[in-house]
Amino acid sequence: MPSSQEFPSTLSLDWPIAFGGRAGSALFKSVPEDFQVREQLPFEPVGHGEHLFLRIEKINQNTSWLARQLARLADIPSVDVSYAGLKDRHGVTEQWFSLRIPGLPPENEFEEWQQKLSTIEGAKLLKAVRHDRKLRTGALDGNHFVIRLRDFKGDRSRLESLLHAVQKSGVPNYFGEQRFGRGGHNLILAEKLFSGEIKLAREKRGFALSAARSKIFNDVLGERVASGTWLEMDDGDVLTFPDSASLIFPDRRDDSVAERFATGVLLATGPLWGEGRSGCAGHIEELESAAASQNTEFAVGLERRGLKQERRSLVSQVKNLSWTLDGDDLELRFFLYKGSYATSVIHELLDCRTPSVVESPTL
Repeated sequence: MPSSQEFPSTLSLDWPIAFGGRAGSALFKSVPEDFQVREQLPFEPVGHGEHLFLRIEKINQNTSWLARQLARLADIPSVDVSYAGLKDRHGVTEQWFSLRIPGLPPENEFEEWQQKLSTIEGAKLLKAVRHDRKLRTGALDGNHFVIRLRDFKGDRSRLESLLHAVQKSGVPNYFGEQRFGRGGHNLILAEKLFSGEIKLAREKRGFALSAARSKIFNDVLGERVASGTWLEMDDGDVLTFPDSASLIFPDRRDDSVAERFATGVLLATGPLWGEGRSGCAGHIEELESAAASQNTEFAVGLERRGLKQERRSLVSQVKNLSWTLDGDDLELRFFLYKGSYATSVIHELLDCRTPSVVESPTL
């Protein structure tokens, strides 16, 4: 079994790209402001209730760590602090947290929390408002990104062509490197967890299980990218919607499916591995079973842990994509639905390097 710093050579984290080759290279996350994320919820807090919603700008801070600090400041259990999703540590991100604080709120609640947040480096309160329900994991529409890639070296006409391709078709919805941790560390944890070598606390166990699922999904998607079928609908595909988890199984299609798929209203899916049938059929079922067989330890481990089969879109639609090339700096602006990674967009465009002082986040 490899050490915690040694990723097994048999487990590649390099998956095929979709549009025939990148345009060059650039520097990624040279300063926090080069990676900006703004979370978009699907609702507006109602202004009353026992849950205090805080919209916080954080710079170079980990989401789960900040949640623990909020629990400490509010003197409430950590379980009473929640958030819709993890955000990259290295960057400037805006996201919501909810804190269960029953009782009549003070008139100066914003100012009170503004003062409390001032004690945490890299955290700034933007808004405080009450709501009648807690913020649950996954309860968001998606995220707005502003990304600056510096010191571009490469083919500018090729870059322009790739940007138009991404604007039109989206990108393969790979799980980003954050899911796997530095050097594939979360996959190493999954191997050791499934073999019985180690036990993990709840948070790290979640990271390990998610990484194992993500590896199988990325392998399936990589096969379809390599074969040029990631944007196509196979008779055996399970379909979904870009902004919803609802599924359409092969035997439940109607006459409108082909047109809705062609216009991007429906998308093909890949497996989030677990117990039970995936719902796909024919060639697609064979492809996904082969990927699970090539990752037997992960597939069996996930099933034994009781995770259920789920599905994830193969395509990440890149909404409202715009760009400017200012000298050798490329600025990208776009929106992604929840669960998609900005790094998967960059993955299709450029080979990126990060300064040695910036560590890749482990989420």
